[in-house]
Amino acid sequence: YFGDLFQLPPVVTRSEQDIFRDFYDTPYFFSARAFDDVEIEIIELERIYRQRDQDFIELLNRIRNGYVTDSDISKLNDNLDPDFQIPKDQFYITLSGTNKHADAINSHHLATLDAKSSISQADVSGDFGKESYPAPVELEYKVGAQIMLLSNDAGGRWANGTIGSIAGCDVNDNGEPIVQVLVRGRRYPYEVGPYTWEVNRFALVDGAIQPVVAGSFTQLPFRLSWAVTVHKSQGKQFERMVIDLDRIFSPGQLYVALSRCTTLEGMVLMRPISKRAATTDSRVVEFFRNHGQGRFGT
Repeated sequence: YFGDLFQLPPVVTRSEQDIFRDFYDTPYFFSARAFDDVEIEIIELERIYRQRDQDFIELLNRIRNGYVTDSDISKLNDNLDPDFQIPKDQFYITLSGTNKHADAINSHHLATLDAKSSISQADVSGDFGKESYPAPVELEYKVGAQIMLLSNDAGGRWANGTIGSIAGCDVNDNGEPIVQVLVRGRRYPYEVGPYTWEVNRFALVDGAIQPVVAGSFTQLPFRLSWAVTVHKSQGKQFERMVIDLDRIFSPGQLYVALSRCTTLEGMVLMRPISKRAATTDSRVVEFFRNHGQGRFGT
């Protein structure tokens, strides 16, 4: 099984670029040698859950497939409002093109809060690459901060991507930080403490191949979320968004940003969108052309 190839391309680290360039035509899975002699069956997924407006769905699919029109771009830019200020009584999340820009937006909003800052330092051990860090190493937060949870709660109270706000800060008997998080739609806050992510490697143990913990990362499982990057928004959906793409640097980035919103009316553009920004990876187009391209949902 694989997901929608018309979304963001695989992330290849700087240290991996030469390996991919020397051995594979592309970083996509279909360039693996194991697929040279494999017959792939394409199954079309046509039911769309995030959006309901058929005109918006069709517009998104044209952007996704590289058939965007001047009329589509004009319709999107009807939502342009560079002077937009988020109403205090409404929830909006800003989608940015880069971490630097998202961090600047979050720092600005955090500084406007009167509450005292708390800082949590991550505990990193073993072989846990920086490019895989699931949360900030140094996390500054305050009561009133808008956050996105980054773990799946064992009790099902929240999931990775759940949005909430900090209602209180404390420490437990072990001196660990405990944060009261009020999740949108809930009347009472949840207690959120440090969470540990593990990286496993496979090793031969007693004659059998078994997963072995190679590294761990422990931190409060959230990040500030007045703004997040398009990459970090993948898989999420929002009713109201501000799209402030300071930089579009990969195919599918605009499509992913726009398709996170449930309605066209729910988004505000801080910068105009150009037709040139709606790019599609030609290598993905060629793959589907060779295997029978279908229509896929947003």
